Amino acid sequence: MILQHRPALPPAIRRHAGAYLFIGPALVLLVVFNIWPALYTAWLSLQDYGILGSNGFIGLGNYAHVLRDGLFWHSLLVTSIYTIGSAALGLAGALALAALVTRKLPFMGWFRILYFIPSVTSLFVNATIFGWLFDYNLGLFNYWLTSLHLQRAPWLQDPNWALFSVIVVGAWGGVSYNLPIYAAGLQSVNRDLYEAASLDGANGWQRFQSITLPAIAPITRYTVILAIIGSFQLIASIDALTSGGPENATLVTIKYIQLQGFEFLHFGYASAITLFLLAFLLVVTWLQLRSGRE
Repeated sequence: MILQHRPALPPAIRRHAGAYLFIGPALVLLVVFNIWPALYTAWLSLQDYGILGSNGFIGLGNYAHVLRDGLFWHSLLVTSIYTIGSAALGLAGALALAALVTRKLPFMGWFRILYFIPSVTSLFVNATIFGWLFDYNLGLFNYWLTSLHLQRAPWLQDPNWALFSVIVVGAWGGVSYNLPIYAAGLQSVNRDLYEAASLDGANGWQRFQSITLPAIAPITRYTVILAIIGSFQLIASIDALTSGGPENATLVTIKYIQLQGFEFLHFGYASAITLFLLAFLLVVTWLQLRSGRE
C-alpha cells in the first residue's frame, strides 16, 4: 500500500500562519461590512432599483440625475456651511481650552475628566439635550435671554437660526473630541523655544503665532481632515433636532440620501449620491493634504 503525502504548505505561509490567524477575522469583517457593501452600492448606482428590485441597467443615468438635482446641490451647500462653521468653532475652542488645561491651575484634574464626556456620549443623546436647551418656550437659552430682557430666539423653528443652532451642537462636540489631541500637541512643543522668544522680547501672541501654530500644524491638518469627514457624515444631530427642516434649511447630504433611499425608496439613486459624495470627499481631502505639504 502506497501512502500519499499531502504537499506541504509553502514556507512563507507556515512562517506567518499565526499572523494570518490573528488578522483573518478582521479581514472577514472588513470584506463583509466594508468592501462588499461598497461594491454592492456601486452596482446599485447603475440600476433603476426600487422597492420591487431592479427595473433594468441604466448606466450613468443616476449620476446624470445627481448633476441636475437642485436639492442635492442645496444639501451639499448646507453641509459645507455646517462643516466650515462647526470645524472653525470646534477647533478654535479646542485649541483655546487645550492651552488652558496644559497649565497648572486649580481643579484642572477634574476638568480633564469632564471635558471628554461629550465624546463618549451618544451623538443623538447630546443633540436631544441641546433640543431641550433650544426649546422656544421652556429652553434654558431663551430663559437666559429673557432674564437679560432680550427677545427669545427661534433656535430650531426659523430657517435663519436652525443651521446656526446645529453648528453650535457640532462645534461643542468637536471641542471635546479635539481638545486632548491639541493638549498632547502643545505639551510636545519644545519649551526652550518659548524661553528664547521671551528673551528676544516676543509677547504672548507673537510666541503663539510664530512657535505654537507652526509646531502643531500637522496636528491641525489632521484634525481638519477628521472634522471635514465627520461633518459630511452628520445625521444623528439632524434627526434629533430638525429632521432637515425647517424649509430644508438643515437638509445635509446624508439626510438627503436617507430620504431618497428609505423614504422615497430610490435605492439606485441614493447609491449614486453616496458615491458622488465619496468622490467629493476624496478630492477635498487630497486638496487639504496637498496644501499642507506645500
